[in-house]
Amino acid sequence: MRKEAGFTLIEILAAVFIIGTMVSMVLPRFRNRATEMSIDNCTQILNRMIQWTRQQAIVDRKTYRISFYQKKTSEQDYVQIEYSTLNPEKKENSRSHNELMWEQIKQSSFDTKLNLPPDLRLIAVFQNREEVFEFNKNIAHCYIMHEGLVQDFVLQITKQNIEQETTEKATLIMEPFLGKLYKKDGHISLKNLERENAI
Repeated sequence: MRKEAGFTLIEILAAVFIIGTMVSMVLPRFRNRATEMSIDNCTQILNRMIQWTRQQAIVDRKTYRISFYQKKTSEQDYVQIEYSTLNPEKKENSRSHNELMWEQIKQSSFDTKLNLPPDLRLIAVFQNREEVFEFNKNIAHCYIMHEGLVQDFVLQITKQNIEQETTEKATLIMEPFLGKLYKKDGHISLKNLERENAI
């Protein structure tokens, strides 16, 4: 009689152990890549959000805004597109600015919220030569008018690479008429930007 060819239990267990070890080494790298975001990627996503909001503002003849939320704790910074609605708690005759409520736009075909990974932080937003986070409870708004004009602002952003122990800094500058952010390396002071006629 011929013996049937096959694997012994020890061979099968050894193969499973080797495969399990390889998966445990590779999987964390894929997870880290999924959460990684470079400053260039972030700039591209922000520009897509701005372009989408401009189109919505022009079509709807409404003012929208893109809001930047800076978290001082371990929470992630985030950016979201918002629209205004009437505050039901305010009286109909009231014309104060507080009668408007701003909420995130919910859109199935487009992601209107950008959650930044923990290593990517919003450092400062400048408008009219003033740092907005300081006096507005770590929130800054960029309004997009119904004509498609985007409010001027400068955003400073930082990415920390823990493994390489390096920090990448960038300044994103809004071109209001084009509605596009341009990236410059480093945190550039407003005086230097004015000299370059960037803002």
